[in-house]
Amino acid sequence: MPKIPQDKIKKVFVQIRVRADQKEKIKEKARAMNTTVTDMILKSLDRITVKRPQAKPDPEVVALEQERNRQLAKIGNNLNQIARAVNTYKTDIEASEIIEHLIVIEGEIRRAIQC
Repeated sequence: MPKIPQDKIKKVFVQIRVRADQKEKIKEKARAMNTTVTDMILKSLDRITVKRPQAKPDPEVVALEQERNRQLAKIGNNLNQIARAVNTYKTDIEASEIIEHLIVIEGEIRRAIQC
């Protein structure tokens, strides 16, 4: 008979309390699987995934993120308005007006990023 390596020898004993009917059910399942109760339980542990509870987000951080998103949405609206005006009034709109609007938008972006 081959010698079992030390790291494969089961040295720790775990005890659980169950009702008599549960014990019989466990034994029946192990017999049906043609294995021992120990091996059946160990194999079932391999199939169990543990879900770690997720931390609740800080309400203050959530509020800041929502405000930042609102500000960025406003900036996007401003950019759309400028693009629409430039495309509609290509000859009438002054380059200096566009630059002024872009400077305002740049300031809003900087403020949103700093939140």
